[in-house]
Amino acid sequence: MPDPAGKCLGSSEVPDIFNQGYKSRWLLWQKYANGLDIDPKEDLRMRAGTLMQPVILQLAAEELGLKVVPNEGDKFVKADGLRLGATIDAHCEDPIKGLGVVEAKSVDWLIWKDNWTDKMATMYVEIQLEVQMLCTGADWGVIAAWIGGNDLKLYYREPREKLRADIIEGVAAFWDDVEQLREPDVVGIKVETPAMAELWPASVEKKVIERLDDDELDEDIAMFEWARKQESMHKKIKEQKQPIVLRAAEDAGTLVTTHHRVYIKKSEGNPTLGDLPIGGLDAIQAVIDAKDDNSVLPHVLLDLALKMEEPRKVTRKASIRTTIKIKPIEDPVVVTPMNPLDSGLFGHEQHSVVRQEKGDLDRHQLYWVE
Repeated sequence: MPDPAGKCLGSSEVPDIFNQGYKSRWLLWQKYANGLDIDPKEDLRMRAGTLMQPVILQLAAEELGLKVVPNEGDKFVKADGLRLGATIDAHCEDPIKGLGVVEAKSVDWLIWKDNWTDKMATMYVEIQLEVQMLCTGADWGVIAAWIGGNDLKLYYREPREKLRADIIEGVAAFWDDVEQLREPDVVGIKVETPAMAELWPASVEKKVIERLDDDELDEDIAMFEWARKQESMHKKIKEQKQPIVLRAAEDAGTLVTTHHRVYIKKSEGNPTLGDLPIGGLDAIQAVIDAKDDNSVLPHVLLDLALKMEEPRKVTRKASIRTTIKIKPIEDPVVVTPMNPLDSGLFGHEQHSVVRQEKGDLDRHQLYWVE
């Protein structure tokens, strides 16, 4: 949970400054520099995770053999001397190891299979826990992962000095960028595209921005247009290049580079009201059936399922439709279809790394995680 006062980065935001989170450094910078609302609205996955948290903490307490104390009221704890804080899920006291923090995660089995290992969580979660230990002064921490609704794995961690130093340096560099209004580059991930419509909700038809010597932008536009023409096969490339093109255009109706003229038009739709589909009872029925009738867990899960089955009404914010048309000027950049694995075009995954001048983390050099 972010800082309610908006003065510190929260543990769930720190991965974003290294482009290791669900958002990007650029999006986080827009939040603190320009007040852009980037915090996600509650969806089914988030609601289920919140409801499952007490169950996961109970199971973790049984496995640890310790009293696990939940963070009642979601208290936000700040680190000394840093614009950094954390809202932990729970803490516990080990008579030998000392104070520990517990981070509960409900993880889909396929996501765990693709992004976790038996020894490593995702970098997002690893960084999050390190920040929590830093802010609370904990001697150790544990990630309690409830995987696929039927398996609990505990990932024990002690403070990692290299990772902690990178976090401290990276947080300081981020706030310096905010204060000096140094805008980071767009990464090229799907979640950045809606922010473009928030920053520039309309295109000025007669406004023209010229970037005639920007060869890299020309290549991005050419790749975006090529990917758009091959939508079914290369949708991901289009999603990477679209926010880059829109960031360059800002609120202009036309963007001109050496080889391209890009026309952008935006229109606003109407907000809608409807039922948000909620499910839960069927999803965990197998877990309930597998347990002893006299145990506490089935009743907790049943209550969780019934809460998830409650119908809810949601108002969907009016969306802004963005239409892009591209025309080559002369000597267009030729884009040759290539193997994405060879070209690195698919390098920007949800947890991708973009090299930063300060506080860089490289997911391929996890020497501070072992």
